Amino acid sequence: MSRVYIFGIGSPFGADRIGWLAIDQLRTHFADNPGVILDALSQPTDIFIRTFEATDRIIFIDAMISGRAPSSVDLFTARQLESGAPRVSSHGIDLKTTVDLLIGMDFPADRIRVCGIEMSSDDSLQSMLDDALYAACTRVTAFVDQYAGSICAVK
Repeated sequence: MSRVYIFGIGSPFGADRIGWLAIDQLRTHFADNPGVILDALSQPTDIFIRTFEATDRIIFIDAMISGRAPSSVDLFTARQLESGAPRVSSHGIDLKTTVDLLIGMDFPADRIRVCGIEMSSDDSLQSMLDDALYAACTRVTAFVDQYAGSICAVK
């Protein structure tokens, strides 16, 4: 059975926790769907403890600071990330390098997405977290739901 893996990248501190908060909210939405696997990771390379099938999909959720409007959400393909999309934050080996490694291990690039959530560099963090979290969860849920019938085993 194909699965959708959703990984929130971050830590329990500041804006960097947005990936983990998104995973917490998405767990509720996908609680009855064993085909969607959610995990909060402190660095992107933690995914390599798993084995993926070529028919799986992988979504990373991470905070970014690129100068766009705070709380904006972009869903990048692996190719867009490679071709100069706004830099997504790094944790040890950065997310772009992790995606490159996946592709180098023959995981299909078209099955990888990165949900970048624009964070603010000023003190308005708490006021924007709710908006950013809602926007990210909405985008990721819509993306996963379009494949729910064909990829995930829905109860």
